[in-house]
Amino acid sequence: MSTQSALRTDRIELSSAGPRPIVLKRSITQLSSDAGLLLFRQFDERRRWTERFAACLADDRSAPRHSLESMVRQRVFGIIAGYEDCNDHDSLRDEPVFKLIADRLPSDPALASQPTLSRFENAVSTESLQKMIDLTAALGVDDDLERVVAALHRANPTTRVHVRADAGVGSPALYNWCDRGEHLFPCGLGPNSKLSEWAAPLLARAQRQYARTGIKQRLFAVRRYQARTWDRLYWVIAKAECGIEGTNLRFMVTNAKVRNKSQAEKAYDFYARRGESEHRFDELKNGLSGDRLSCHRFKANFLRLLLHTMAANLLSALRDEPDMPAELRVARPATWRTRIVKVAACVIESTRRIWLEISSSWPHWELLRQVAQSVTHAQVCARGP
Repeated sequence: MSTQSALRTDRIELSSAGPRPIVLKRSITQLSSDAGLLLFRQFDERRRWTERFAACLADDRSAPRHSLESMVRQRVFGIIAGYEDCNDHDSLRDEPVFKLIADRLPSDPALASQPTLSRFENAVSTESLQKMIDLTAALGVDDDLERVVAALHRANPTTRVHVRADAGVGSPALYNWCDRGEHLFPCGLGPNSKLSEWAAPLLARAQRQYARTGIKQRLFAVRRYQARTWDRLYWVIAKAECGIEGTNLRFMVTNAKVRNKSQAEKAYDFYARRGESEHRFDELKNGLSGDRLSCHRFKANFLRLLLHTMAANLLSALRDEPDMPAELRVARPATWRTRIVKVAACVIESTRRIWLEISSSWPHWELLRQVAQSVTHAQVCARGP
């Protein structure tokens, strides 16, 4: 067998120790390797997140072939499945599961191509980005907080909570929510010129003390402060560090009373122990390729980052469903792909319904069934296909 015949574009022939050769061939039937994405689609339909995300975008196209919501879904669900490169969608535009996700039938025309998706990303406006930032930075936070607090109040109506959040999640809306419910919050706070000027002497003192002692310095200061977007004054804490790694100046805002530097240090250390959220950042960057920002324009890359963030939020919210199987509640994106998303299926379109036939020997059917029951809140057949 020649190398040329073994590498034909439509098939790959392999030698075999058995009685017959093995041939890998591309099928013309409706097949999918990502059938599990439909469970994410079901969950998203309940939460309406991609719908709300797409509603932030302005659409001035005349007679568009692909809706903004359809293209958002292509990108978000593609990221979840491991297709973070926009070029992948030239092959995926006829993929039957991706068509179903976009509310099309497998026999309907193809989805948006890579050039169309690229134009979509590059057409985003500053105003749309701001709306999406407001949506995705705290997407799900209000819902989750309301659910947790409601459950606590059923046991004890006087319960109050501490909400720890990074600067990307902390927002005036979150501050107001905490104030209304008499909950306490410590949130990270991005620097501005006024805060940096106030904290500059603190940082300089940390540098001087480190130069004199050779021991890492960690100093704190606190003041009352109100930004233009805040409804009232809060306490802002500055932490200035200087050591062998260099200098580090950070800020935190809280509605808890902080009267002195000692209390400021305790309040900041409490905020710093938010712990588990750091894993979510790792999942966004590494598990969901959140750093795949290869466009030439800043706004297009900003939109890409928000699409990756949407995918991360969707996965995290599904993982936190109360009746989710225990092994998936702590699973990383790669595990979700191998156990739930990457499900090979034959897609059959009839006049009444769409069938997805999954191999009877696939080992994760019971896990898939449990996830389906969680996202639909309905009984599904316990038997395999």
